[in-house]
Amino acid sequence: MSAVALLIIGLWKRRSRTALMLACIAIVFFNYGLFFQMYYAIQYANGPAAEFRVTTTSRTGLVELMPKSHAERIAKVDGVRLVSYGTFFHSYYRAPGNHLAAYRTRDTDLTIYAVDPGSWMDTYGEWVIPPGQRTRFLSEPDGLLVGEGLARMFGWKVGDRVTLTTTRSIHRQRNGSTEWPFVISGIFSGNGPNVAVFWGVFHHDYFDSLRQTGAGQIGVIQTTVYDARDSVTVTRAIDAAFENTEAPTRTFVTNEFFRNFFRQGFNFGLMAFAATSIALIAFLLVVGTSMATAIFERRKEIAILRTIGFSRAYLRRLVFGESVCLGLVGGLCGLLLAALFLNYLKAPRALVLLQADVLGPALLVMVAFGFAIGVVPALMAGRVGTRRPLTQE
Repeated sequence: MSAVALLIIGLWKRRSRTALMLACIAIVFFNYGLFFQMYYAIQYANGPAAEFRVTTTSRTGLVELMPKSHAERIAKVDGVRLVSYGTFFHSYYRAPGNHLAAYRTRDTDLTIYAVDPGSWMDTYGEWVIPPGQRTRFLSEPDGLLVGEGLARMFGWKVGDRVTLTTTRSIHRQRNGSTEWPFVISGIFSGNGPNVAVFWGVFHHDYFDSLRQTGAGQIGVIQTTVYDARDSVTVTRAIDAAFENTEAPTRTFVTNEFFRNFFRQGFNFGLMAFAATSIALIAFLLVVGTSMATAIFERRKEIAILRTIGFSRAYLRRLVFGESVCLGLVGGLCGLLLAALFLNYLKAPRALVLLQADVLGPALLVMVAFGFAIGVVPALMAGRVGTRRPLTQE
């Protein structure tokens, strides 16, 4: 009888127990998938093009605004190719009937920026915008350019009129209204899998013309450098230029900016990693104990195999094969469930779990997990004798 047949028989003998062990492993890798997706979002939210961009905010954070003249001074720094600016617009969208694509029971906060439209689209060269829609966005003062992910979430189409409601008093209109009307002027996609498409931008001039306070001030400056290797040097030069002004700045390489944004208040990534690790260890002990129990119950069968000539080393390898098989099957099921769940939540396509650079390390973790749960059972199987188990009832 082949090793594969023996492996299948061993796993199939207690089908309910095998199913429960697979479920436990699937839960572990479901959590692993969610954690890795979040980590991927923080580390690579904007793709390779972001390495050529540096982001400048007020030293005290996004809430504190800076004079628009800062952008003009940054344009004169050595190594700078292009400068644009924007302000984060705190808002949410209430779909008709409050029937939302991803969150069906409440309103959804949005990532929307008021920007200088021409230079911003040049800065984000990885955006793919149909020429007609680009022209329309530039020509419509109340135009809103949104990513395809955001448009898909709410069912928006070019030409639709939508109303965004601000959540901050500083973004109220001069007449006191919190509702801002827009027309969807264009929908952009990305030229690669790591381009964020769940946000949107509108004209900063439109924002300044209606907002109650802060006209002429901006929240963030995006600077494109000629050479990514000069990014750190440029960030230091920018901050040095405003060191002794009333509005000192803090500048990061753009991907680093997003990492620091997610770390505000606490290390979100470390917390998620710790929670995932605890779950991994806990389920490792549970599954390992269940498998050890299964081997104890099969000691007569193992003794028979020893009697007909199977070596202790072969039996240990067979048990390790069972544990690794459990790890791979359960782990792949967990990752697949995580991918389906995140797809249901309409997570950005930049975070696809089943791409090669994610699946490869995950498979190694699955194999390692399988070996870990199989250590004690394999040692038990190798110690089974040929006489005592057969004489016991």
